[in-house]
Amino acid sequence: MSSPAVSTSVNDAHVLSDSRPDVQPPPLRFGLRQLTLADVPTLALHSAEAYWEGPVNRLIAPHAAKYRSDFVRNFHQAIRKRLFNPRSLSLVAYEASDPTFPVGYAQFTRLGDDEGARAYLSKHSIWDSIWFFVFAWYFSIYDKVENSIWPDRSSDVETAEAFSASMVGDQKTYWTSHPERRNRWHVQSVVISPAYQGKGLGRMLVTEAVNRAQHERVIMGLSASPAGEFLYRKLGFELLGEFTMRIGGEEGGGIMIRYPEGQNR
Repeated sequence: MSSPAVSTSVNDAHVLSDSRPDVQPPPLRFGLRQLTLADVPTLALHSAEAYWEGPVNRLIAPHAAKYRSDFVRNFHQAIRKRLFNPRSLSLVAYEASDPTFPVGYAQFTRLGDDEGARAYLSKHSIWDSIWFFVFAWYFSIYDKVENSIWPDRSSDVETAEAFSASMVGDQKTYWTSHPERRNRWHVQSVVISPAYQGKGLGRMLVTEAVNRAQHERVIMGLSASPAGEFLYRKLGFELLGEFTMRIGGEEGGGIMIRYPEGQNR
């Protein structure tokens, strides 16, 4: 089976850990490859570290320090679920000296039913499609059983539900209520290991999807942290609107959109 990758619960909230737009990705020291199932445990740890001091984590996962394994498990399940979505593009960044060890990742979803979306889905062989279905089904059952036996103790249930509801509201306000925005690439998650932040890896990962969207002449959408907004503006994104639920009192960030260059609004 070929890899189910390429060419926002708290887990779906977007995090951009590289907020230095002036840093260009070093072309020789780092590279990109497809995300594999073997990468998921390492990436879940990177995600937990990246979110650890964030305002979202402090609000909806106040017991993360006491129940760290539960906190990490949430990311593990979310990354894996997106990996086996046939519409997903899942990439990892690695250091050239060790391609097997991922230092960051990004997951994007190709939404809609236009020619570009159909072409992306058609790249998967029949066997790939079968494996997508089998793995997605298997891990869906596995996660339900695991969560039933070992409930998440790191989160505040009521706050997490309120946060999830706000994300659903944002989705409806900015995307589903606008049919003209249906066909798009959407950034689901971008996370860089804290040890590798500030090296241009966030930009390097997002640029891969930007190039695809530009080639297909479709928009891109995402939810940006205040720090991430700086980088995204450098890549051609603009602010579409505010979050329904703003956390931490920080200014900046929100729902962002990127139009293909040369396209009339």
